[in-house]
Amino acid sequence: LNAVLQSLVSLQPFTTDMKTLTNLEPSSFSKAVTDIILEIGSEHQVINPRKVKDAISKNSHRFAGSAQQVYWDYI
Repeated sequence: LNAVLQSLVSLQPFTTDMKTLTNLEPSSFSKAVTDIILEIGSEHQVINPRKVKDAISKNSHRFAGSAQQVYWDYI
């Protein structure tokens, strides 16, 4: 998950577009990723990806729980 988030956040056009989204469902993947992008731009030292993991798990039971996943499973 960390590798996927780092890849997404490194894409400047993607982060710019995500910051402009409004009216996102609170538990959606888009909202979780947008929150991460905004946290990275602030003074937070540690970013917790739990909301992203929960949003993915909600839509795919394969990612529910704490089993280790390889990065291409998320893509």
